[in-house]
Amino acid sequence: IYQKRGGVEYYTTYFFDSQQNLTKSEILQKAGGIDEKVTTTTYSDFDNAKNPFKKLYLINDDFYEKGLSTNNFRTKETVSQYLPTPANGNTNYPPGYAKDQWSYNYDSNGQILLYYPLKKL
Repeated sequence: IYQKRGGVEYYTTYFFDSQQNLTKSEILQKAGGIDEKVTTTTYSDFDNAKNPFKKLYLINDDFYEKGLSTNNFRTKETVSQYLPTPANGNTNYPPGYAKDQWSYNYDSNGQILLYYPLKKL
């Protein structure tokens, strides 16, 4: 997938496992034709529930990514690395790291609840 915003180009590649779950994405950021940054995200801890976001392809990045998988990932780890370029004095910067985790409530059939049932008082 290719996108261009404000003179910066983004090339995204998605990787899937045999169950059609998104396992990894790589984003290459270029400016002026020069590779500037690589961001690698790994997705893990999949459940066995059907993905309620499948094929919704909502605008938000998290929901878009969630919509690509058959099942639901509960952990997402991202590493971003700026590459040495003439613009940054060919400096090696330490990579950035982020980790997100989600928890879901499931019904008796093991499917995700998108709402919380009201309890009788």
